[in-house]
Amino acid sequence: MKGAIVVCFCLVATLWSCGSQTPGDSPESAVRGFLEAMERSAWDAQAREEAFELIDLASQRELRARARRVESLGRGGIEPWEMFAQGTFRVRGTIRALHLDGDVVTVVGADGAETTIPVLFEEERWRVVLFEPEAIPAPAGGAMTPIPVEH
Repeated sequence: MKGAIVVCFCLVATLWSCGSQTPGDSPESAVRGFLEAMERSAWDAQAREEAFELIDLASQRELRARARRVESLGRGGIEPWEMFAQGTFRVRGTIRALHLDGDVVTVVGADGAETTIPVLFEEERWRVVLFEPEAIPAPAGGAMTPIPVEH
């Protein structure tokens, strides 16, 4: 009887440790951690900082730049994760499944609706790509793409 209890305890501990990944250990855990943090942001201000840590470095730079622009308009003390609007993000229903396909994770909601979220492996962890590289504007004074002029 004592042996059965030990075996049962070891099985439960093993299942628990396999099922609970740290956000960023896998593409799916990065997406799940990001979505959960953004959902919690409605009542937990710290959650936005957690979500910020789960996005890729280029997206982090973009949010830092946006925070500096807001500060330049006279509002001081803005942290980059405060650029996430607190409480405006909602996951519709529960996440039924997460599937990795190349560099995107497909999130399947309880209603069967699917959304793809790009991910990237950098600095020894998986991160959510918030902004696609072409969606990030060039810095002021940077290279410009010439616009053809019709004659």
